[in-house]
Amino acid sequence: MKRKLQRIWRWSWVVTLPLAIVLVIWGKATYERWATFQVRHATSEDFSLLKVGAMQAEHMLREGQVQLVSRSKIRDLEQSGLDTVHLYLDRNGQQSLDASLPHSGFEYVKGGMFYDGQRRKVKLRYRGDNVYHWGYWKKSWRVKTSRDDLYKGMRQFNLVAPRTPEILNNYLAYRLASYMGLIAPYSEIVNVTLNGELLGVYVLTEQLAETTIRRFDCMPGDVYSGELVGMDAYQGIGNELFNAASAWSKVAINNHFEENSMTPLRRLLELVKHSDSAEVQDQISEFVDLEAFGRFSALETLVCTVHIDDVHNWRLYYDPWATQMKPIVWDPVGWHRTMVPRPATPYRPDVISSPMHIALFRNAEFLRAREKAFEEFFRAGNDKAFLAEARHLVDSLPLALRHDPNLVAELEILSPEEVKGAMDQLLSTIEGLFEMVRGTYVDDRGARVQYRDVSQGVVAVEVTGRRSVEQIALTYDRTVGGPVRSAVRWYDNDGQPVSVDVTGSTQVIGNRIVFEREFIAHLRENLPVLKGTDMWKNGLVVEPGYYELLVQADFDLGSLQGVQCKRSGAEEWKLATVQPNMQPTGMGKVRNLIVPSPVVTPEVWSGEREISGSVVIEGDLTILPGTDIRLHPEANVLVLGRLSAEGTEKEPITFMPANEGQDPWGVVAVKGKEANGSRLKFCHFKSGSGWKMELAEYSAMFSVHSVQDILVEDCTFEESKVVDDMVHIVYSNADFVRCKFIRSLSDALDADISTVVVEDCVFVQSGGDAVDLMTTEATIVGTILDGSTDKGISSGENSRVLVIDTLFHDCEIGIQAKDRSQVSVFNSDFVACRMAIDAYKKNYQYGGGGFAYVHKSRFLSNELPLRADANSKLSVEDSYVDSAFDFRPKRILLQSTVDVGTNAPARVKFVSPLPGEVFRKHVEPRFMQRVRQDTRGSSLYSGKGAD
Repeated sequence: MKRKLQRIWRWSWVVTLPLAIVLVIWGKATYERWATFQVRHATSEDFSLLKVGAMQAEHMLREGQVQLVSRSKIRDLEQSGLDTVHLYLDRNGQQSLDASLPHSGFEYVKGGMFYDGQRRKVKLRYRGDNVYHWGYWKKSWRVKTSRDDLYKGMRQFNLVAPRTPEILNNYLAYRLASYMGLIAPYSEIVNVTLNGELLGVYVLTEQLAETTIRRFDCMPGDVYSGELVGMDAYQGIGNELFNAASAWSKVAINNHFEENSMTPLRRLLELVKHSDSAEVQDQISEFVDLEAFGRFSALETLVCTVHIDDVHNWRLYYDPWATQMKPIVWDPVGWHRTMVPRPATPYRPDVISSPMHIALFRNAEFLRAREKAFEEFFRAGNDKAFLAEARHLVDSLPLALRHDPNLVAELEILSPEEVKGAMDQLLSTIEGLFEMVRGTYVDDRGARVQYRDVSQGVVAVEVTGRRSVEQIALTYDRTVGGPVRSAVRWYDNDGQPVSVDVTGSTQVIGNRIVFEREFIAHLRENLPVLKGTDMWKNGLVVEPGYYELLVQADFDLGSLQGVQCKRSGAEEWKLATVQPNMQPTGMGKVRNLIVPSPVVTPEVWSGEREISGSVVIEGDLTILPGTDIRLHPEANVLVLGRLSAEGTEKEPITFMPANEGQDPWGVVAVKGKEANGSRLKFCHFKSGSGWKMELAEYSAMFSVHSVQDILVEDCTFEESKVVDDMVHIVYSNADFVRCKFIRSLSDALDADISTVVVEDCVFVQSGGDAVDLMTTEATIVGTILDGSTDKGISSGENSRVLVIDTLFHDCEIGIQAKDRSQVSVFNSDFVACRMAIDAYKKNYQYGGGGFAYVHKSRFLSNELPLRADANSKLSVEDSYVDSAFDFRPKRILLQSTVDVGTNAPARVKFVSPLPGEVFRKHVEPRFMQRVRQDTRGSSLYSGKGAD
């Protein structure tokens, strides 16, 4: 026995030494983490020695388990279905980041990342305000690439360590935002390795920048960031975002204005501060994109968050061309377990967590937009599509979780099974919450409408429920004898009557008078808590909304027989019930309950008219043939309704300087959806410039902003002054037919994020580009571009251009395709240009060059026919080039059907069907018919070399 004990003692070191080593490692790691996050840097979480020691021990066990699962974790990750982000960092960089956490972690160090088939240089640092980002083994990272090596179109992105057991809160919230058409960062679930060692599952999230808003087809503009927590908080003073613009910063700028300008944000904060006023609410309706904020508010309800509040997580984008402020979704932390419905936290259909929310919830147009967002989300089946996508993701994650050595939340080491269970519970919670929201905003089973016949021509109605009533019909005992005048009256919080004319939206149909306005219930705000974690208690109390429908007629209406109503989104009419005891009640603090709709007679201009200063036409404007409009220096005309300016060849409409030799006049502009369908014909614009204000800019003498279906025929634009463009369209759909653009100061026609047709037009001596396109679909047919100082067509920022039967003559560059733009050219001539076609990469934010495809065209007397950089491609088929030139075959592909330096430029090699990919769905058949398969070149040039 003694000998046996001696033998055990002699070999005990085999057990005790490894155990001692493990205990030393455990003790050292425990002490360092405790000293860092409990002693030296007090955190919001309990990093007590006992807690840290237990967590450290569990983590060491978890690492051992992962090692046993697989000895080739990185290779196995290829089976997980997730992308893997491979980071590299040398020892000096790692030591620099970890030297004195958390502060040392926020300075970039040089590192590397493997993507697109090679290892590339990047900058790395930690990110995040709270300890769960940098206090555990799995730290959150900020990655910054070079401009030339974007990763999935991003220069900066975050690798966020999940803070909750269910991992997917923010990722799924961002995905839901995309279903609702909101601006939000790109996000995906990924695996991350560092120097070949697996760190685990992360949430990749784009860092907001100009690239974000460009990805959502928005014009470059200011993006404001509101953060007053953690290291961004001020000490010794209140931290309230909506008290001062100085509390905000910019993450993107509009370079047309001063970089430090905060004017749009100051304007918003001033409106929020005085939102009690009906006049201010009118201004909010114009300045704030209520449709977007309605969807944003609906998202907050659907993801059950109050994480966007008075102190953090606000991101706002100001669009200077639409002159509206729009929301950006950022860090919503959806469906956090402290916020989802449970006994202590009941379901809340309304999220009101900041002064911005309060201001919006007092605006009836916002409330209607919010209701519409819910209705569209559910009726389109987006709830089911989203849940199916989420379920597919959850079911695909177990392999990645099994290999993740760093599953931790709130100082608790988690097993893969616990995380999968938490994700399953999350999906169950989301599904249940969606049903609650559907019942509240779509089904709304408790809704009803009651009425009382007050007197001849006055009918009182009460509306209850969260779904608005979009039509109310008064039915009489006889046919209504003609047009009527109508209004809606309600009473404000002080009992004072407010009435608006709605004659323009009231229809007379047989024996019925139909009010086509949206009526909402009285949504009384209940705001017990405006700060802190109890903001979930805020909300709306639904009470009956009282209105009086007023009808005036020059005849006897007869006797009221009944009232019918149609709810928003409903197909059928329902009978309202009689309530003889109904009495007027106030409608609280909600303003602009009914949108006025008076009968508006279009303003008519004729003869000679002088314009000084700025004239804003709120409704439609008709300009008669022969009208001579004389504009004084800096005079502007802005039409917010439909413009009908249709002159004739003999009686054109002119927009000219009031006096010879004067300074330039400003702009003629049409803006907004009420201007849809505007028409201009035989109009002559000369010597205008632009109009720049504190909050808006019109950058051409003829400007079109957010207008669809505008047709400009047989018009002449001549000699623009001062500003960049002669004609500018943005967020619009416009056709220019048989127009002339003569001697523009810079660009003649500039189109941004639009659809444009240029048909049978002429551009002469453009001072810059004849046609400048950004993120635009353009069809250019039968057009002459002559003498452009810069480009004939500049196609940039992911534009798509189809060119047919067009002549480029004496241009510096005929066509330039850049930044992922694609240009398809048929039957066109490039004559005497310094360069015919150029393709290259200009703007790093698009991550690629240009692409051009040329068919049955001719290149004559150009200094250089074709050029493409390393990021671009040109392809030429069945065309003629009159002289040989040097080129790189990998960039420029000349098909065997191309003739170079021969004497047969017009002779085609073959007749083939049109390549389908170059014709987009919106291209009209009449344009396709102008493609000539039996000849090369255009019908517009017959000079030297054309035979």
